[in-house]
Amino acid sequence: MFGGDEGQGRSVLQLTAAAFMFGIAIMMNVFACTLVKDKNLYPLLILFVQFLAPMPLALCGMQKSMSAEPPMFAFFGWFLTGMFLSVALGAPFAMLHEGSFNGTQLGLALGSQGLTYLVFAGLAKIRKHSGYDSF
Repeated sequence: MFGGDEGQGRSVLQLTAAAFMFGIAIMMNVFACTLVKDKNLYPLLILFVQFLAPMPLALCGMQKSMSAEPPMFAFFGWFLTGMFLSVALGAPFAMLHEGSFNGTQLGLALGSQGLTYLVFAGLAKIRKHSGYDSF
């Protein structure tokens, strides 16, 4: 399959499955906005925070240098990523407590987040097994 390389064909299939699951996760988040009685756009704020989460790692990522220790701004990138992920997980519960969310929106938002994190974990596994791991 795909020129005789079985590993490459499997990677294409895995990436296709990850893209499909990510599309379902985004649809679940949109459904959290539209399929409930009191329609609001608060679940999209959580989706925005999820998209912001990997940005500090991309901007402050590890740089190749002769030093054995990573630069200080790399730790700051990890801190910001953790902060964004904590906000993304805690915001639906805070919005439920405040009254901006109902139970259906909470379930759809948390399902969307769980599926998104599974996709990210799957992509990390694909990257690790494909030999492109640079961490």
